[in-house]
Amino acid sequence: MPEEERARLKEKYLKELRERKQIRRRIASARKTQTIQRALREMVDTLASTTETGDAFTSKLDAETALNEARLEIALESETPQAKTPVPDPKSPPQPPGPPAKTIGPRMKANPPDEDA
Repeated sequence: MPEEERARLKEKYLKELRERKQIRRRIASARKTQTIQRALREMVDTLASTTETGDAFTSKLDAETALNEARLEIALESETPQAKTPVPDPKSPPQPPGPPAKTIGPRMKANPPDEDA
């Protein structure tokens, strides 16, 4: 094989090898990009399902609260007027408690009235 033919084949092989190397780099880069995109999609899907789950939970909680409030109103309506206790308004300031009951020491009996008087 003449020297010129060998040099020409060598250049051809070098060119092909460089192209293959470049293609391998593109493939590796595309795989990395694909992996990143898949991970991002999964994150977005997870966030979306979490939001939907939270919205569903909130809706269910609202429905249960409304049901319990209705039950409470019905129970209060069915009470007799004598047994009704006023329901404090949550917006009004709290009322101070009444005087404390004596809880320490034995009960003292009241002095009997004087018979001499």
